Amino acid sequence: MYKKGYFTLGNIYNIGKNKYIFIFSGEQYNIFFHTMKKTEKYKIKFSILFEWYFLFFSLYSAIIHSYYFSQMSSKKFSLPIILLTILLDIIGFGLIIPSLPFIIRGFGLGEHWVGITFATFSIGMFLGGIVFGRLSDMYGRKHILMMTSFLNMIGYIFFAFAGNIWFFMFARFLSGLGGAGMAIGQAYISDISTPGDRTKNLGMTGAMFGIGFTIGPVLGGLFGNGSHLILGLAAAVIIFLNFLIIAFFLPDIKNKHLEVSEESVSPMDFHHHKKQIYILFTLTFLLSIGFSAMQTTFPLLLADRFSFHEKEIGYLFGFIGIIAIIYQGFLIKYVRKILDERGMILFGFSALILSFSLFAVNPFFLGIFVIALFPLGQGSINPAIGSLHAHYAGKEVGKALGTNASMLSLGNIVGPFLAGYFYLIWNGAPYIVASIFFLIAFLFVFFGLRNVEKR
Repeated sequence: MYKKGYFTLGNIYNIGKNKYIFIFSGEQYNIFFHTMKKTEKYKIKFSILFEWYFLFFSLYSAIIHSYYFSQMSSKKFSLPIILLTILLDIIGFGLIIPSLPFIIRGFGLGEHWVGITFATFSIGMFLGGIVFGRLSDMYGRKHILMMTSFLNMIGYIFFAFAGNIWFFMFARFLSGLGGAGMAIGQAYISDISTPGDRTKNLGMTGAMFGIGFTIGPVLGGLFGNGSHLILGLAAAVIIFLNFLIIAFFLPDIKNKHLEVSEESVSPMDFHHHKKQIYILFTLTFLLSIGFSAMQTTFPLLLADRFSFHEKEIGYLFGFIGIIAIIYQGFLIKYVRKILDERGMILFGFSALILSFSLFAVNPFFLGIFVIALFPLGQGSINPAIGSLHAHYAGKEVGKALGTNASMLSLGNIVGPFLAGYFYLIWNGAPYIVASIFFLIAFLFVFFGLRNVEKR
């Protein structure tokens, strides 16, 4: 036998009659020919060598160029890139929503497990928001975004190959930890935005949510067919692409937020404006309870009341996403000229109270117009809350938005459990309960944030 050390990389050797061996990257590849002329031999040798070296130098060049591109701390590139990473996160998450009730039923479990699944994801996001938000203030957004993206990808791989409900739940928990990256993405946007542009730029994250919830659920409804293998692998590929974009193209912004003091390590301890920040946390908590109640039961209600399947559910989520894109991508800047952050939050909760209470009792074809108010309400509230956090928290904005994401997740734990219980009583009950939580939040804003200054 011939040893690899006796050969030269890239050469072809005759080791027997009509039998040749080609040495490629330290390995032996046998090539059989009935006849081989000398010119053909060198032609093959040159062709394979050219492809090998071309691949090597192309890969090397791509890495070097993407590295230097990622060092360009230019707002021209950083904003669209971070918005793209948020979009890919939402597409991956949205893929599984239409099929989730059918996947749970495939495990032979009842509808209340849909709520437990959402709650498990939210527990992971709750813990991830607290931990990774603080770490992003200390060590920079980019490195922590890479970490959360990697966790998210592993979670979707486990999701794809889950053979029982407990492994399935563990996969959702991991993806929840990685889902905290969306809050860090908002902190990144706050870092690169001026006070005047902050609400508008954070509103663009809402547009990314709209696009993601247009593309993700539609694709999931069309191709999922209740298969967590297909959906999990598709989501993992999307998140892996997201990881590569963050690693090679997202500028590593250096800013004042990395100078945060080491004294305050508690996620609920802030140096300034504690009362206002706590009110914002309360609003996020109440909003998430109501909205997660809708997310948990919406596919079930459509399936039970209107006999919808994954495809139709995906289309309806796509409709909601299109409304969100139009409002948060184009119209919100005009609303912002009329209303300050407090006014936007009041308007948002008013829209949600109206839409949820009417949808609970209206037939579907009347309710479809009410559904359009869902993204208008949420799209007004979230960017305003994010902007106020940036204003009040200052250099602790990463911790504030991370804790805010944890409050969102905490509400997403409570909401699905409540929704599952009330859904068994009446399928419209979760929307009435959600409207009550929105009303409480409205009163918090009306009385607690009365003196928010216009900027």
